[in-house]
Amino acid sequence: MLSLEDILAPVGRERFFAEYYRKKPLHLPAAGARADIFSVADLDRLVSQASLWTEQTLKMWVDRAPVPQDQIFASVQSLEGVVRRPDPARVEAQFARGASIVLNETENTTPSLRAVANVLEEAFLGFASANIYCSRGGRQAFDSHYDDHEVFAFHIAGEKTWRVYEGRIDNPVGQPSQRPNLQEMHNKAKGKILFEQVMRPGDLMYMPRGQYHDALAGAGLSLHVTFSVFPMNGLALFNLMEAASIRDSLFRDDLPNPDLPGGREALAERLKALGARLAALAGDPGFLNHVAAAQRGRVRRRHEASLSAASESEDG
Repeated sequence: MLSLEDILAPVGRERFFAEYYRKKPLHLPAAGARADIFSVADLDRLVSQASLWTEQTLKMWVDRAPVPQDQIFASVQSLEGVVRRPDPARVEAQFARGASIVLNETENTTPSLRAVANVLEEAFLGFASANIYCSRGGRQAFDSHYDDHEVFAFHIAGEKTWRVYEGRIDNPVGQPSQRPNLQEMHNKAKGKILFEQVMRPGDLMYMPRGQYHDALAGAGLSLHVTFSVFPMNGLALFNLMEAASIRDSLFRDDLPNPDLPGGREALAERLKALGARLAALAGDPGFLNHVAAAQRGRVRRRHEASLSAASESEDG
C-alpha cells in the first residue's frame, strides 16, 4: 500500500509541507504505483453494482451540465419495495454519447482507495473522501471552479489536460449560492492561466483550497480519482468553546436587556467580560489539548475486516 512518501514522490513529505501545502498547486509526474490504486476494470465493477449508488452518489455530466437523473436511474422492485437505482446500461449509453461519470464517496469501495484515504487523513488531520471521474472524447464535464477543500487527484488511465488559473479564493467555506451570473463571476475571478498540464497514468495533481481550475479529457477514455481532504478550520472553535463554556455561570446567565435604562452599557460590559473569558479559555493548555484531540478525531482509521481471521481466533 502507498505511504505518504509514495503519494508525494518525488517531492516528498518535508518539501511538500514547506513549499506547497496551502500555498500553491503542484503537479507530480508518474512515480511508483500511484496509478495502481484503481483501474478501469474496478470502475466497471462499481458501475455494475447498481445497489451501491443513490442519486446523490452517482451523477453524470455532459458539456458542463448535469444529465437528468431520469436518464440514468430507474425504479426497480426490491425486497423492501420500489427503489431508485442506476441502470448500468443507461450509464453506459450516456457515457458512449460523451457524458462523464462521477461516483461520489468511494473511499470505502476498494482496499486501495481505503488505504489512501487512511494515509491522507493521518497526514493532514482531515476527513478524506474520494470521488471517481471518468470522461471520454474530449468533452468537458465541469466549468472553471474552485474547491473548498484540499484536492489530491490521482490520474489512473488515459489523458486529461488540467488548466490551473492564477485566481484563488481566500479560505473558502462552501460554495456561493446558485444564481444566473455565477459562472460569469467565476470566470472573472479565475484570472489568467497559471499553467496547463496533461495528466497521464501515475501523475498526481495537488490543488490547494480555493484555487481555480478546470479539466478536459483527451480523445479516449480518461479516468482519475480525486481525494478531497477537509482539515478542521477555526470555525470549529465555536462549537468547542460552547461545549467548554457551558460550565461557566456567566455564559449561562441571561444577557442584559439593551432596551432597559442603562441596558446597552450593561450589555457592553457583559460582552467585554465574556470576551475576556473566551480569550483566557483559548490560552488554556487544557483547551489546546481539547482542540488537538478534536483535530486528531478526524482520522477515522478505517478497519479492514477479516472474518476468516476472526473465526480462526475464536476457534483457537
